[in-house]
Amino acid sequence: MDNKEPRFCYNSEDYEQDFFSYGSDFPIYDAKNAENATEENLINSYRCYMAAHNARDQFILIGRFQNITYRLAGIDKRGRADVVGPSIGELEFFNFQGSPEEVFGLDVPCCSSHNGAWSYKTNDSFILGAIHGGLPFYLASPRTRYYLACEKRVITTYTRELVGLLHFGYKIEDHGILGEVMICKDYSKAKSATLKEYNEILTNYSKHYLEQLLAL
Repeated sequence: MDNKEPRFCYNSEDYEQDFFSYGSDFPIYDAKNAENATEENLINSYRCYMAAHNARDQFILIGRFQNITYRLAGIDKRGRADVVGPSIGELEFFNFQGSPEEVFGLDVPCCSSHNGAWSYKTNDSFILGAIHGGLPFYLASPRTRYYLACEKRVITTYTRELVGLLHFGYKIEDHGILGEVMICKDYSKAKSATLKEYNEILTNYSKHYLEQLLAL
């Protein structure tokens, strides 16, 4: 992306409108207060959006996680995948997570928050923040069926992220020793990306997306 082009960024009001533009009934995890879970999740998701948009090193690292325990928004969380091979482990996590107030570039948003209210909208918000910023995404895991699909779900969260990037103007490039990186090639698509559209393309997900990722 041309760094001279102004980067688009939601203000809190526009973000909230997009957040509630679809699906008001969705699972929220680790909320401090069940009655205020949606409000907590809105606040936490916007913080994740802003943290990714302003990532300190101006890049994002995404991939499958190993089974590690990490600190997320004041909550001890556990990596959910028994992944063998190239993935995000403790070394990568502590190299890229940043402090509780900032994100260096890891796809787990360690932004300042006193609650852990988390939903799929939170993860999408983190990716959207970096997309609006036109930031590059380095791939910690290969694009093979082992990393992109799983038995319990049709696709992994990693696949969900890659599908969104391809849809919103990103292309895959080979950066040699650094491996593959997703680069923003169409910023007009990136800056117009929304949570609502992100959800729509994933709701209409088909095996075509998976095969496309495997073939690139």
